[in-house]
Amino acid sequence: MRFSERYGHKPLRDTLQFESMDEVLRTRLWNLLKEFLVRGIVEADAVGSTVDADYTRVLLVRMWDAHLKRPYDTLPRNPYESVALLREYFLQCAWHGVYDLLEFVAAGLALAEYEEDARDFISRCNAVMEAECSGYRFVGTEIAPITSEGEMQAIEEVLEAAVPLHGVHAHLKAALAKLSDRANPDYRNSVKESISAVEALAKLITRDESASLGEALPKIERALRADFHPALRGALGKLYAWASNEGGIRHGMVDEPNVGLPEAKFMLVACSAFVNYLVAKCADAGVNLTRA
Repeated sequence: MRFSERYGHKPLRDTLQFESMDEVLRTRLWNLLKEFLVRGIVEADAVGSTVDADYTRVLLVRMWDAHLKRPYDTLPRNPYESVALLREYFLQCAWHGVYDLLEFVAAGLALAEYEEDARDFISRCNAVMEAECSGYRFVGTEIAPITSEGEMQAIEEVLEAAVPLHGVHAHLKAALAKLSDRANPDYRNSVKESISAVEALAKLITRDESASLGEALPKIERALRADFHPALRGALGKLYAWASNEGGIRHGMVDEPNVGLPEAKFMLVACSAFVNYLVAKCADAGVNLTRA
């Protein structure tokens, strides 16, 4: 916190920047992006690299076509001129366009040969977003409206742990993607995907493809040789009922405006935590979730 903020000479931004982006946040993110792009050019030139091995030039070519949808013949041959044109777009586009572009760059850098650069880029973007009170953070290579480190850690852990569990992982990725769609977020279906991830894990544990989560809870306890506390069992049952029973999110209420960002984020965090818990209990009980 700066002197002017500590002593009241400049108002604190005590609310996160959701669905908006001030000039300071945008400028700092651009400075970071430019640093990475220029660094790629300088490093490639220093070793006499070919164009194919230069991640900045590769990113710019892909960006012009797949992201910006611009003709190739408007992309300058000089990469520094291309970066200058990109600056104009970055500083003038809609706030969510900035996050779209950062995601595109992170995904491009995440190619096998640039994994270290991708991790560095994502980490430093998150540092800037945290410092400037953005309501969003990178989780993997996607930017999501996560508001606390604990929430972000819970989701990151379960995404990593669930990679071998294809159905579970797919539902969690879908829940995060629907929550993270800045132009058209789909909170109701994000909730559905979150609870479906837990249900998919329940089916793996019980080896019963037809069981709903509500039906599977007693079978899970038997499979894991564990007794859930009655309060925990009741909370999970009520959570499932809210999402799945008649009148719940999976069954109608299409016009009800009661499912928004808070509900979708809570469900994703809660279901991620429960998946983490069940995966850990399976490990303790010697239950192999990946066996055929």
